[in-house]
Amino acid sequence: MDIFKTRDYSKKSVGRLIEKDCIICNRIFSVPFGRRNVVNTCCKYCQNLVLSWRKNQGRYILCKMCDKPIWVMPSRNHKFCSRKCHSLAMSVFPEEMNLQILQTGRKKYYGSNWISQRKRTRKRDEYTCQRCGITEKEYGHELSVHHKTPFVYFETYLEANQLENLVSLCEPCHRKIHSGENHTLNFDKEKIAKTVKYLSNNGFVIGNHTLDHKRLSELDDKEFFRQVGESKFILEEKLNKYCDYFAWPYGQQKDITDFQVDEVSKIHKYIFSGCDYTKYKSRGRLVINRRHFEPFWPSRHLNFFLSREKN
Repeated sequence: MDIFKTRDYSKKSVGRLIEKDCIICNRIFSVPFGRRNVVNTCCKYCQNLVLSWRKNQGRYILCKMCDKPIWVMPSRNHKFCSRKCHSLAMSVFPEEMNLQILQTGRKKYYGSNWISQRKRTRKRDEYTCQRCGITEKEYGHELSVHHKTPFVYFETYLEANQLENLVSLCEPCHRKIHSGENHTLNFDKEKIAKTVKYLSNNGFVIGNHTLDHKRLSELDDKEFFRQVGESKFILEEKLNKYCDYFAWPYGQQKDITDFQVDEVSKIHKYIFSGCDYTKYKSRGRLVINRRHFEPFWPSRHLNFFLSREKN
């Protein structure tokens, strides 16, 4: 095949032809009127040049979920290699996706047996809301399945997803259960404090993560010092030991200023980010870069991240 041969549409039934200048070599060639905005090169060689130049404008990035290399063009804002990684990322690190408002209906990873346990729960409850008595047929949608004791209070998803801990609810009733004093964040605060102290006494390192998980770069100095200082004070008072570790909310470099890094380093020995994990240090070697993990992630994700080399 002659890659320098000019395109020839004269022997094809393509309708009216018009003349155009090749955007590479300025050679005049004929192109069907219907494809005048699509075909811009006179031959295969010029077409390959255009494609290669366009490709050079792009770059390789790593999928934010599994670190698989993907090629993206400047006009695209791809962050994930597949829809599966995108869906998983919606639940395991929504902060990195700039989800400022709680997204209802977002998928959350409740373990590999969640779908089957959910079906069993709805069947056991005869597809009826256990709070108001409405049926799925009357409701018009599948009922939600609620954890009586919140999922986060169990060591494994197998314990959390036991049928006796699950109940079928319509969405209005589900929202009522999660509101006010029944909200997950208000669930047995004393138990949370005891759990943190137990972990600290059994070899786990407890670090400061601010008081209300606000984005530090958006705060004034007074609120910044309150978020960091009060949180550190409460932890040290409850644990009866120094809190030397700090990781700022959302973990990205844009979420904390250089001034704030300097101030945090004065009262913490170690500062951790949640990005740039192929390098050990950043911000003048004040920050240790680490990879953010969530409980119950698939083991293949952890194995992949742990296998990544650092420099």
